[in-house]
This record gives sequence, C-alpha cells and structure tokens, in this order.
Amino acid sequence: MLGIILFISIAAKFADRIPALEGTPFARFAADTYEFLKDMSLVLVTVVAAYLANVFQKRSKFLERLEEEWRGIVRTKSALYSFCERQNASTDVSSLSAASARRSTTYASSMRTSARRRP
Repeated sequence: MLGIILFISIAAKFADRIPALEGTPFARFAADTYEFLKDMSLVLVTVVAAYLANVFQKRSKFLERLEEEWRGIVRTKSALYSFCERQNASTDVSSLSAASARRSTTYASSMRTSARRRP
C-alpha cells in the first residue's frame, strides 16, 4: 500500500516534466494529487505508526500469555517428576492431579480458541 502511494506521489511530482503531458489536464490533476499527498503525509505516517503499535501490542500480550503458559507447563512437569521420584508415590496423588487438571483445562481452552479462529 505504501509503495503504491509513493509511486503515485513520484509520478505526480514529475508528470509536468514529461513533454506529452505538459500543460494537459492530467498534469494539473497530477500536481493537485501530489499536493494532496504532501499535505496528508503526516496523517498517512500516523496511521501506519498506529497500526504498527497495535501489532506490537498484540504480540507483547501473546508473548506474556505464552510465558505464563510455559511456566505452568514447567510447574506441572516438576510436580510430575517429584511425584515419580517419591518412594511411596501411590499415597499422595492430589498435587499431581491438580497440576494435571490445570494443564488439561488450559489445553482444552486453547483448542476451543483455535477452533473458533479457523474459517
């Protein structure tokens, strides 16, 4: 999109220097287009900057959620490992089942979310 706008701007700027177009209504239209783009350049840059800020903000939120998810996976794995290392592992399964339930809920939620995003 930006490339198209820049191409139109450059073509409009130099339209009056092309001998076949010099003094024609198209050359005047091109000059007016160039002036409009020159006046609106700040608005165009602001819109692009706002879009990029939005994209980076979404990426930041995604990374935060991913980091939280990773920490949960590590906690669950740690609980599983410590459970398996016990001598009497069969007596206390509550911590393991709680950690496993948290992970199952998270995965089920993520599957519903990804299913909604598919067309």
